[in-house]
Amino acid sequence: MIEIDQIAEDKSKETGHPMEEWEQTLTDCSESLAIGGLTDGEYLQLAKACTSPEAYRMCTVLFDFHADLNPDAKSGYDIVVDHTDQSSFGLSAWVDGLLWVYRWVNHHAIKPDLMKMIGYVQCCSMSLEGSAQGDLAQTTKDMLESEGYEG
Repeated sequence: MIEIDQIAEDKSKETGHPMEEWEQTLTDCSESLAIGGLTDGEYLQLAKACTSPEAYRMCTVLFDFHADLNPDAKSGYDIVVDHTDQSSFGLSAWVDGLLWVYRWVNHHAIKPDLMKMIGYVQCCSMSLEGSAQGDLAQTTKDMLESEGYEG
């Protein structure tokens, strides 16, 4: 059983975002993620990886949208984790990178496509391979500002 109160308290201390904001976001999104097939362990791993309630909510939206468009495909969560496992960046860096693409998509009224967004972050990740100080989220943001994104 997931202890939302405890996760919210831990995330609040870790990120500086108010506990109430974390608690509301985790509560609002928990049903959706359960329907999406996330186990308690995956739910916890995703919560630990998110640096803000906005990032957590974004994951829920993208995973739901992906499941609606691809009901027989792998879950959005599993796809992101697979790409994380194939790169030198962890889940938290990938979520933050996806968050920048998600913000871009919303700002430019582009329909979000998880696979294309992952591809964009993957390209940014590959550009940083071998770089000891690479910041995937910042690189993604910089790439969006210089190159854009068409989805």
